[in-house]
Amino acid sequence: MTTDNSQKAQPSPALKRLEKLVGTWTIAGRTLDSDVDNIKGRVVINWLAGGFFLEQRGEMEFMGTRIESLEIVYYDPTADTFPSTVYASIGGTPLPYRFDVRGNAVTHSEYSATFYRKLQRRRTPPYRRVATRRGHKRRAQRRL
Repeated sequence: MTTDNSQKAQPSPALKRLEKLVGTWTIAGRTLDSDVDNIKGRVVINWLAGGFFLEQRGEMEFMGTRIESLEIVYYDPTADTFPSTVYASIGGTPLPYRFDVRGNAVTHSEYSATFYRKLQRRRTPPYRRVATRRGHKRRAQRRL
């Protein structure tokens, strides 16, 4: 059996829009009913082998409850967005989300909430990416 490398599937060029999310992010934010941060944690975002899927692993504390999560993100060319599925330690049901990345604007949405982040690069070393997550239920900030 021979393998024709010219027929090997290649990741969509649109996946390059997710590259700016790769790294380790610290998350801090609050639900809308709180005056203090009640969401804190860390996520690590990496490409899976082959470059077709992005993996996000998280550990956070949400209102006193420790949560671990795994999110897998892929590209949907028909909608030009990035659907994802979140598997969290607080429930047995996978949760569908969707990323949309346009320039430095990142939107992360699920059934009842939309989180919007604007990535910004600081000019002072070390170069860090900063993003803000805003939504109906919470706002969080990520720093690399």
